Amino acid sequence: SRGPLQVKEVRQAISCAIDRQELIDTALLGEGVPTGPFVEGIFASDPYDGLPCDGPDQDLARQLLADAGYEDGFEIETIIITGESDASINVGQNLQSQLAEIGVDLDLQQLETNVYVDRWLEADFDSALSENGAGPDPHHTYAKYFTSTGNFQNVAGLTTPELDELFAEGQATTDPEARVPIYNEISRILLD
Repeated sequence: SRGPLQVKEVRQAISCAIDRQELIDTALLGEGVPTGPFVEGIFASDPYDGLPCDGPDQDLARQLLADAGYEDGFEIETIIITGESDASINVGQNLQSQLAEIGVDLDLQQLETNVYVDRWLEADFDSALSENGAGPDPHHTYAKYFTSTGNFQNVAGLTTPELDELFAEGQATTDPEARVPIYNEISRILLD
């Protein structure tokens, strides 16, 4: 909700510039697989479905930034929690390196847990790296961020009536297979 990140094409440029497999291989010692917003079981989603790219594409990312008026790039403060694990710092440094290739400078702010949590809860950051876990039901993991009544909707900064309707439909649907297309649509909206 601050600075260049208010522009959808800027957020998409950042998403298209990141090579998720490189991030996993270098920052997480190869432990993991690239996924979209939903990571568990039948709800696992593609990391690019909804984006204007089908994989890492720095040329397209640069073009999206130029189209948004940021052809010379910009700097964004990114808060990272310290004291929990080194993973966040490793991820932050890898993202910093990757995004520098398109002119986005991540100003990494390593914060002690209590300072990080206070700033995170107040949405007092440009961007944040969070080590929030996910469970097998995407509703429980994500409705708190992306619905207008969610506890952390101020942190995520993205709610729409369409997302409210889809999350309500997903929660009300009891057949797991029938829920998959609902959460696939939510995933596409979040990535878009």
